[in-house]
Amino acid sequence: MAMGRDGERIGSGDDGGELLLRGGVMLGADGRFVEGQDVLVRDGRISEIGRGLARSEASGGTSSSGSRSTSTSGGHTTNSSTRVIDLDGRWLVPGLVDAHAHIAWTAFDESDRETTDPHEVDRLVTDALLTTLRSGVTSVRDAGGADSQLRARLRSGAVAGPRLAISERIVGRDDASTPDAMRNVVRELASHGVDWIKLAATGGLADPGSIELEPHLDEDTIHAAVTEASAHGLRVLVHAWGGPAIDHAIAAGVASIEHGIFLTEAQAAAAASAGTVLVPTLRIYQDVAELASTGVLPAALEARARAVVAAHPEAVRIARDAGVRIALGTDFGSPAQHGRVLEELSALVAAGLGPEEALVAATRVGAELVEGPDTDGGVFAPGRRFDAIVLGQEPSATAFDAPGLVTAVFQGGRLVSGSLDPFADADSHRNVRDRH
Repeated sequence: MAMGRDGERIGSGDDGGELLLRGGVMLGADGRFVEGQDVLVRDGRISEIGRGLARSEASGGTSSSGSRSTSTSGGHTTNSSTRVIDLDGRWLVPGLVDAHAHIAWTAFDESDRETTDPHEVDRLVTDALLTTLRSGVTSVRDAGGADSQLRARLRSGAVAGPRLAISERIVGRDDASTPDAMRNVVRELASHGVDWIKLAATGGLADPGSIELEPHLDEDTIHAAVTEASAHGLRVLVHAWGGPAIDHAIAAGVASIEHGIFLTEAQAAAAASAGTVLVPTLRIYQDVAELASTGVLPAALEARARAVVAAHPEAVRIARDAGVRIALGTDFGSPAQHGRVLEELSALVAAGLGPEEALVAATRVGAELVEGPDTDGGVFAPGRRFDAIVLGQEPSATAFDAPGLVTAVFQGGRLVSGSLDPFADADSHRNVRDRH
């Protein structure tokens, strides 16, 4: 069992048992909610989905009313080891995917990160992982900072947190300014066991506005990264605000464009045709503006950040209208930011996506991007792993701003966060409480 901070045990239930959730309003793969759905989970994976999977009660498994039950439907009979949870019309959504985070960063400034005591770094990262998981994020693609050791600790259960795909570090023009140099860097990173190659093809907030769209890597160099990464079974994500760098990245065949603040209609059409995903990371720029206005960050960043905040939603609208697939990414990289994924969902809605579209960006599209088209996450379907969140109210345009929206989080069939009250049986709730 994974351990949280101070030895706290995370997770409830036996991996080999069965879990039956009844009467949920479930998000389908098409982005539509379907009422009255039951989900049977066995060994951490979805076994059946449908209506009326639990129709009768006698002696047997534990029900939400506290009685023991045996339930039959579609040839399946729940047995004495089945935990039965009545969702009572609450909303069931696949576990969220953050396709762009810096989960191992502990401060904005690199010099601050480098001077932080290693024990303090470990504590902060452990907290970040747990906070992120409890917010509903069950998978993360780290865009620089996390390494294979952290990924191994998560996989072994030594620490609790989302599933983690790593890129280790950001590759820019100072690292590889020619195709040959880029191939060497990609080979090195592949030998470290990374899952992704992260490139920086333009500057960012710290650069003057006059050069913000100046490409840092030419098309041949980006193409070298993509072909060499592919030879090692890896894919490429590219930080690009706009300009020729986006054209180069799309033409080279990268998997995703990060930020894309000044994406044009022509670029969006090309991205849609190529299957390139846009990961906008909207909320982070509002954060930077607020931190700069209070003196936490240099004051000079405020005007630049507010200009980005004003321009960015138009890029999301252009991408959506062109049919570009959009995935959620937070770009969060400090203790105060981790665990605030719902703010990114709210920002996507404010930029023009419907609530269901935003949830698809945070589930199906994110899973297909991070894990590939053969992912076994992102949607509810028989055979797929059961990563899920339960929402306490309908995910309307304003719901993502509501405190306590996520009432429970499941990862691999285990309850890893939240309370099942008021829709869980007393025995199950006591089990969860005792383990936390």
